[in-house]
Amino acid sequence: MVLVMNLKMTCRVSLNLACGALLLSSCTAKNKNSDEVSTPETVVQDAVQKAVQKGKNIYQSQCISCHNSDPSKVGAIGPKLAGSSLELLEKKLFLGVYPDGYQPQRKTGQMPLFPHLKSDIRALHEYLNSVRPN
Repeated sequence: MVLVMNLKMTCRVSLNLACGALLLSSCTAKNKNSDEVSTPETVVQDAVQKAVQKGKNIYQSQCISCHNSDPSKVGAIGPKLAGSSLELLEKKLFLGVYPDGYQPQRKTGQMPLFPHLKSDIRALHEYLNSVRPN
């Protein structure tokens, strides 16, 4: 029994070390499309860019029927969303309420819930905060 537990622990440690080595090697790997070497900073920048693009796709497919196609501008029904906090997005999209102390830009009360966006809320937030409010 002890041998099996030690073997399981050894496998976990080996797997963690292998994952760590893989992660570190990916941080200093050459970019496939150029001679550039990726650094931790460029890996993070790439991840943020991907999240922003995913958030933009979500915004364009889910939000522009009420909000402006440019999130820094007021839409036909909904307010501008550029710069919205993660807390505001989560409360409005999933609960239909505003955060404590928040003053709504409009009081139409027409916004439906979007529970299917729960796994994508951070990408949407990244996009809305990459757009400069007017």
